[in-house]
Order: sequence, then structure tokens, then C-alpha cells
Amino acid sequence: MIPNTEFITTFLNIRDSDLEYFFVSIENGKTYYNVQLKRKNASYLCVIVDNEKRCLYDILDSRSKDYLSNFFVSKTREERHNVKYVTIDMWEPYRDVAKSFLPNAIVAVDPFHVIEHLCRDFENLRISLMKQCPYDSNGYYLLKKWNWLLSKDGIDLDNAKAYNHRFQTALNRRDLLMMIKDTFPILGEAYELKEYYRRPYENRKLSNAYSENINGKIRTYITASRGLGNFKRI
Repeated sequence: MIPNTEFITTFLNIRDSDLEYFFVSIENGKTYYNVQLKRKNASYLCVIVDNEKRCLYDILDSRSKDYLSNFFVSKTREERHNVKYVTIDMWEPYRDVAKSFLPNAIVAVDPFHVIEHLCRDFENLRISLMKQCPYDSNGYYLLKKWNWLLSKDGIDLDNAKAYNHRFQTALNRRDLLMMIKDTFPILGEAYELKEYYRRPYENRKLSNAYSENINGKIRTYITASRGLGNFKRI
């Protein structure tokens, strides 16, 4: 039975092509170990966990939309309608299937994946803007030398001011951060959005943390077994 009204169901995928596969061959009395790093048709599992009970619910052979649809078709309408929360990574078929078969559930993307994308896109924007600046410009200097002010947590921005030879005045980190945001308004807006989402909020309690834990254990199992060509053996 699908975890009921009180519980949270999480989808997560694990890819076996990330792992090394060892094949043993014997030729002329000698043993050879060959390592295959990736298979052409990488296989994915779909791990479903009950976050409330902290237990594994099921491991599906595929994360494809058709496979997941067939899985939920096999469940009763009452079971599917009782699910209230679904947390997923950013694999689009998860969202589509959840909306189609779990109509009463709130679908939430795991915050880690959202922040990961936000930070990556923000960094790409910074680099793009920096490349548009002349090499000897103040803008290039700010985005090149002081870029870490935009990405680090827990920075003391109100440190003692020190003489800056470039601008020939005393500045602290907050002054330099404000100069970056004033020089590049679009980057300033992106920075505020990124930081806003990174702040902890009470309503962001849904995550894939437990399923990531299960994911790690499966990876360890596959690695210890020197590769696993058939997921049904798990």
C-alpha cells in the first residue's frame, strides 16, 4: 500500500552508469581485469521512501514516465488519492506522474536541487558579465577578485575598512559587495533571489534527505558487489 495521508512519499533515482563494472577474463592462464566506466544505455532506479516512517517503500526498475505510470495504475484510486505530499528531484517525469496519479498531493522539489541550480546559474551569469567587461575595468576587477563575496556563507561583511589601491579609498567587504551590485544591477537582483531562497523557512520541511541516504546505501552495495547488471538482484 502507498504511504497514506499522514506520510510523505519521495522519488529519487540512482544511475548505475556512475559506477565501475569489473569483468574478469582468463586468457592463456592469465587473469585480466577490465573496467567499464559507462554503459551506452544507462539504467536508472526509482527509489520510493516513506519519509514519515523513515523506511524504504519500493525500488522500481526504471524511472521512465511509462514505467511509473504503470506502477501507479496498479494501485487503487483510494491509495493514490490519500497521498498528501511528494518530494522529488528535478526529473520532469516525476512531476508529471505525481500530478496525474496523485491529484491530492503537494509536489515539492527538494531544496538542495533548487539551490544547486540557483547557484550554478548565478555563477554562469557572473562569468558571462565578467567576460563582457574590458580586462582593465573596475567591473572586471570586482567580479574577478571579489567574486567570493557573492558565493560564501557566513562572511563578516562589516570587517574593518582597509585601503583599496584600485579605488584609492578605505573599503570593507560590504562596500565592495554593494559596488558589485550597483555596477551590475541584474547580478544584484539574482544575488538577492539566491540568498532569499537559501534562508531557512518553516514551510520548507519537505526534502529528499532520507531517500538520498537510501540512494547512498544502494550505491555502496553495488560498488561492494563489483557492479550489478541487474537491479532485480538488490
